[in-house]
Amino acid sequence: MYHYYKLATKIMGRPTIKDLMDEIDELKEAISRRDIKNIGEEANDVIHSLARKIRLPNIVVWKIANQTAMKHATRMKKYNCPRSLRNHLRAITVGRCCCETTKK
Repeated sequence: MYHYYKLATKIMGRPTIKDLMDEIDELKEAISRRDIKNIGEEANDVIHSLARKIRLPNIVVWKIANQTAMKHATRMKKYNCPRSLRNHLRAITVGRCCCETTKK
């Protein structure tokens, strides 16, 4: 699965500060709802985004944020895009999905 994760990171590019802040906001929302399962998922997303933002090697990110890394790898394996299916389908309808730029 690590192979698919490496492909996903190439497609996704490096997260922006806004991307990181969005992940932090999602974590704050989960905390305010006291949604334990979602808190764990969102915390892993924050760690993943931060690790990629500061350019840690993919293998390190894979190890420290494996839940999120596996999510992206699984999506790559299933439908060749690291985004959630909902976001992928929404973006593809307007021709703005990250996976479309790699096909040209």
